[in-house]
Amino acid sequence: MERGNPMADFVIDYETLYQLGKKAGELKKSVEDARANESGSDYTEEQLGWWTLPEVVGDFWNDWRYAFQRAGDVLGSVESTFTAIGKALFEQDASLASMAGTQAAQFDYADYVGKKQAYEAWQKLSTTYVTMHHRDEDGNLVARQVPLADASSKPELPGEPPKAWNYTDPDGGASSTNFTYGANGEVTGISSNIANKDGLNHKENTTFTGNGGYKTDIDHADGKSTSVEVTVSPDGTTGTRTIIDADGKKIEYQGSMTDDPKSWAKTLDQRDPDKQN
Repeated sequence: MERGNPMADFVIDYETLYQLGKKAGELKKSVEDARANESGSDYTEEQLGWWTLPEVVGDFWNDWRYAFQRAGDVLGSVESTFTAIGKALFEQDASLASMAGTQAAQFDYADYVGKKQAYEAWQKLSTTYVTMHHRDEDGNLVARQVPLADASSKPELPGEPPKAWNYTDPDGGASSTNFTYGANGEVTGISSNIANKDGLNHKENTTFTGNGGYKTDIDHADGKSTSVEVTVSPDGTTGTRTIIDADGKKIEYQGSMTDDPKSWAKTLDQRDPDKQN
């Protein structure tokens, strides 16, 4: 997947960058395997078939051994740099993809809720009768019980709520979003997983804690984890937003839940000694 804009002079194909980093790692291993063959200067005349060849091979080995070592160091640096950049750029796209997948799944859930409410409303109205009066063919006033909803207008029964939303792109990447429901059918959690063809993964798991609060745990492509937790006061007016970064440091905010958009003021930052309590 390429990153850039239509007016830029270049774009970054971070998937190719990541693949180049992995290839550099494979070459580094090949160099290390070659260097591990310490018997390069131990060949005999009987093995090589000519009395001068052992000395020639030994000289060659000694001349190139340290060059291979330097090559291995350079390849290792290329591997770590390219794969780190590839993972970082993948993370940015994966975060957006996770957000888009969650929104798409929520649209599906909202559609289900709308159909369910429409069906339940029809069900209630179709069994609720009112008295209507009309005159028969002889002119007599006749009372008749009529349902508030016609049986012929029965809406579609939505069935079970959606449990997952999945998408696979042409490049082999995959996005999946899954719902967790409570005993009363309410959504208690949403989890998402973004993966590309090279095996990079970005996972998010959100648990709703009630009253507008939630906790999201994120597993990043580089193997590190972070979390975001929002707790809301009982009256719903104020909240606390707590972030735990990849190093385990806490960043905390206080804010008003009634502002639109919500405003947050930093109250604690363990990354900055001047802002620690």
